[in-house]
Amino acid sequence: MAIPIKHVSIKVGNLERARAFYEEVFGYKHLRTVSTTGFDGPHFSCHMTDGIIDLTLLYYEEQIKSGDPKGAEPVIHHFGVEVEDLEAFTRKLKNRGGEVLSAPGDVRVKFKMPSVPMLEIVPAGRWTKSIKALNMADTADT
Repeated sequence: MAIPIKHVSIKVGNLERARAFYEEVFGYKHLRTVSTTGFDGPHFSCHMTDGIIDLTLLYYEEQIKSGDPKGAEPVIHHFGVEVEDLEAFTRKLKNRGGEVLSAPGDVRVKFKMPSVPMLEIVPAGRWTKSIKALNMADTADT
């Protein structure tokens, strides 16, 4: 059975410009923007959706300020999937050479995988619930 990708994160050099692009060109809707600190440092996560997928724009201000040449370029940072059994899927990824990057007990388990972008696995419903709520709000407005 295929496990659909529900979430893609893109590292961007200008959060507002990137957000405006996805809103104006593709019609994505803004869900929320949060300031957070993860295993890879402090950053802003701007969650958007087209009604099907959670697209997150990541902005790492310190990488931009430090002149990190990779910091300003838009790149796929990671993609994510929702799974029913987090522990079983974690074992599956470890058996394929995956290295866990997240802190023990974190509900979002991030993996460094050979030859693919970083992968994030979360419990079923994490992104789907937010997307459905936005879709229902849009339906109520019409």
